[in-house]
Amino acid sequence: MLRIALVSGGMLIMTACVSCVARAEDRTPRTAAEWRAYLEERKASDSGRKATPLTNRPTLGIYGRTYQAGNGYRSVQVTEVVQGSAATRLLLPPDAVTTYRLVPYRDYIAAVNGELVHSIEDLRRSIAASGRHCTMKVYDSRTRLYRVYYTELR
Repeated sequence: MLRIALVSGGMLIMTACVSCVARAEDRTPRTAAEWRAYLEERKASDSGRKATPLTNRPTLGIYGRTYQAGNGYRSVQVTEVVQGSAATRLLLPPDAVTTYRLVPYRDYIAAVNGELVHSIEDLRRSIAASGRHCTMKVYDSRTRLYRVYYTELR
């Protein structure tokens, strides 16, 4: 047992005892895949029927935010890329051999399948409507170039 004390301004506010020994039967999910399986299992056992997947729509695998440049032009700035997602397997259409990946805080998504993307909501709608494949026009702030990438969504 471990005793934890919460002290603020020199005054004892709260104490708690915490067990430091993990039980062998403790099967707390640790990865996203384990959590998905756990939630689907719970959903199936709660409803008494087979669980449906959490989502079956295609995803790009990024986190982003709406970005507005000084000239008023709006796009989506990539803030995080999920490992193993479609955003890590981008192809340039002419060669389609070398894979590229989106780089957080450097890449900006300007268009998806030819439609301009002005906000994160526009990006979500465009990805949802694109099916399993999409092309993206991406601005690289380091090279100051636009490139059109192709990817297969998951």
